[in-house]
Amino acid sequence: MQLYNAVVKGTFYPLHGVSTLSGPSHAWIDVRDVAELHVRGLENPAAANERTLILSGQFVWQDAMDAVNSLSPSPWPSHKEPFAKGEIGKKVYNLIWDVEKEKRIFGLKFRTMEETTKDFLADLERRGWS
Repeated sequence: MQLYNAVVKGTFYPLHGVSTLSGPSHAWIDVRDVAELHVRGLENPAAANERTLILSGQFVWQDAMDAVNSLSPSPWPSHKEPFAKGEIGKKVYNLIWDVEKEKRIFGLKFRTMEETTKDFLADLERRGWS
């Protein structure tokens, strides 16, 4: 619901007043990648006794807004309002995550923010949201 509020409504509950360029500045991952990594963790002996981060990388809300606004044509054509634009400026990531170890162990190419937001909006279309 936070992704919907951020990219569709332009609200960031509970982060009111936080810049889209610097908040929330934490990790993100597509839930489908989480599921795949759990399975690969059980199947792959190289994952034994390893501590891994299950995440694609860092993000701020502006990343999601930029991803949604880059999609053409819109995967949610019944939605007629413009998506939130956010702010122009330099993005600030307060936490930086290195997931090269996870990519090496699991051999997974994580979905991009663009892929995730595209599929999210297409799902809203399939469900009849507008």
